[in-house]
Amino acid sequence: MKSLGLLAFGIAILAASSAAPAQGQATAQLTITEKDDAYDLAVPVSRLVLTIPKGRLVSAKPGAGSESPRYFHFEDREKGLVASGWFEPEGSFRGMEEFWAGERASMSRRGLDPQNVAEEHVGKWSAVFYDIGLPGGRSANVRAEWVQAGTWIDLHVSLTADQPADAMRSRLREFVTALRVVEKSR
Repeated sequence: MKSLGLLAFGIAILAASSAAPAQGQATAQLTITEKDDAYDLAVPVSRLVLTIPKGRLVSAKPGAGSESPRYFHFEDREKGLVASGWFEPEGSFRGMEEFWAGERASMSRRGLDPQNVAEEHVGKWSAVFYDIGLPGGRSANVRAEWVQAGTWIDLHVSLTADQPADAMRSRLREFVTALRVVEKSR
């Protein structure tokens, strides 16, 4: 099971690093404020704050290809959960259809074949769920996109385990549902 977790972690890093959004505007450093029960993520040039319930998540050093100062990466190694993403200008998001086509093409170039692909809304998040088969298990994934107030939040959550696909997808949905996005007052 340990090697399954490492393989899935590698896949999550590859998926996240290959899909880094464009770096169009002047850089602005993401800030992560740790509270008792959550992390608040914000970028000074953005009016949005993303709150991620802490649980057993810890901020982790991202892999190669994720040098954006607006990138975040959290892990719960015990549960096999990785949550990462970026804050980007709203204009960088060209819609879910174009975004997913690019993600799928990127995965295909790396020999990954997303299965059981399903688009849906999870609250105000536009999401695409998919699975990647692994030896001895699977990696369930969701790419979730939030666009508001001039900001695009791109979120990738993966869960690697030897569990039924429906149960894993349900856990991903619960994770995304628990996120809060609020607009800062001016």
